[in-house]
Amino acid sequence: RPENWAMVEKEYYYIAGFCLTVSAESIQLVAEHAAANKVVSMNLSAPFICEFFKDRHDVLPYMDSVYGNAVASTISRVHGWETDNVEDIAYISQWTASGAHYSITVITQGADPVVAEDGKVTLCTVIPMPVYRLVDTNGAGDAS
Repeated sequence: RPENWAMVEKEYYYIAGFCLTVSAESIQLVAEHAAANKVVSMNLSAPFICEFFKDRHDVLPYMDSVYGNAVASTISRVHGWETDNVEDIAYISQWTASGAHYSITVITQGADPVVAEDGKVTLCTVIPMPVYRLVDTNGAGDAS
């Protein structure tokens, strides 16, 4: 509908991986539209998204940035990569369909986060927080 498409005319997009469960076609449409000159980011949301909706990973090459918390081993397993090395798995930053923007992947795995930018992997140091200061770890990796 035209009123919905008006939202697509924006410059930046952030798509939650949970959207893959209901409307991968909409994500694909927006991503193809944005590929030439807009920035699209996706958070893979949860390991079950990577596992049960693997057939919808074809939208990932359209993403300029992909974020995932504790999803690396699941992505590796469902794609048959046979590695749990987060640095190897982060190469999804090279899956770019548009080439119009940089491509970055941020994977957080507890205290072992990794960032891949255009295929170059950087491990980031995490400053541990004392356990007594933790209130809720839900979503903690999303802030990386």
